[in-house]
Amino acid sequence: LSQIGFCVYTKKAVQGSIQDSCIMIVKKKNKFFVKSKKGKNLGGPYANKKMALKRLRQVEYFKSK
Repeated sequence: LSQIGFCVYTKKAVQGSIQDSCIMIVKKKNKFFVKSKKGKNLGGPYANKKMALKRLRQVEYFKSK
């Protein structure tokens, strides 16, 4: 089980506290999955890392909208 990912720090508008949300790419049995910090599946399985990175960018883009 290998993980590739990063953490993004966002500021909550209501409380003003900083909240971190980590999204990562996890490799299992030659397949790639996009997972949240809590382990929720956000996409996959993907055949290669390039497709998983594309999905990771989509998740990050729509998370801020």
